[in-house]
Amino acid sequence: MSEPVRIGPVLAETFPTCQHPRGEIRYKIIADGRKQIATQCLVCGVNTDGRWLPQAGIDMAQVRPWDNDLPAAYQRSQASVRNARIRSERLSRHLEYEHYITESEQWWEIRTKVMRRDNHWCQACLDALATEVHHKTYDHLYREVLWELEAVCHTCHQRIHNLIE
Repeated sequence: MSEPVRIGPVLAETFPTCQHPRGEIRYKIIADGRKQIATQCLVCGVNTDGRWLPQAGIDMAQVRPWDNDLPAAYQRSQASVRNARIRSERLSRHLEYEHYITESEQWWEIRTKVMRRDNHWCQACLDALATEVHHKTYDHLYREVLWELEAVCHTCHQRIHNLIE
């Protein structure tokens, strides 16, 4: 069986409902069993102009069926792209933060003040010497307010961040 013949060219324009550049005339079977035709976006699967077209003069045997899987596939691909972008942004922020707390003179000055204020004593358990400074909030990251920071031991810091129980 040969590939069905397309009715007219694949449309190359942007559409009011999706802004993608490619669409094709296709049919959809509605509740009463009749076929309706519209231009389906070949990227996201929507009805490109939001209306059904008249069938007069169209050989319905040459019109391909509506692809009901296109919208879900498009949503999955968009979610995948979005998730990759979010992971990349998180990694970038994390690397920037790591550089700040390991290399920045500004952070070491702040850290020294907090450790001195808390007498190098863990403010979470009050049983161990503090080895780290914990951000209670990241609202003022890179321009910290000292009362939003506290000296903690390594074990408590991991427990605060739910890395251990």
